[in-house]
Amino acid sequence: THQILGEFSPGWAPSWIAEGTATYLENAQMKEGAMTLGGIKQNRRAYDYRRRLRKGEKEHSLEDMLKKFGRGGNWDSGNISRNYRGAAATWFFLMNFDNGRYRQDTVELLRDAYSRGQREIHDYYGISLHGLTYLMKRFYMDCEVR
Repeated sequence: THQILGEFSPGWAPSWIAEGTATYLENAQMKEGAMTLGGIKQNRRAYDYRRRLRKGEKEHSLEDMLKKFGRGGNWDSGNISRNYRGAAATWFFLMNFDNGRYRQDTVELLRDAYSRGQREIHDYYGISLHGLTYLMKRFYMDCEVR
């Protein structure tokens, strides 16, 4: 994922976007001639994020990801495993919430981040960062394992 985006994009994206995309796609498989990504159970980092969050452990929220790992953020700071879980969980949420409600917006965010520069998060999703953060937490507290 990193190489493909690097080869075909004129720029680079903030760490939470680059790593979130990579972790989202790392479990892709071909089934009957089509690429499939599976549910949360197939995404080990998002699954672990869900498990830890439900146990009351501290995990990065969507808001944390944007603030800590936006442009100029130090990806290698703090607990690197938590950073990857947060990126994976954020991307899995954005691509799967409400049967893919935000999928096209997320693809647009990815495209902008690697090319012309991203806009404010509410410009993509029509909801505040705080609102998205709330939805992500509810998503992981309520989601069923498939």
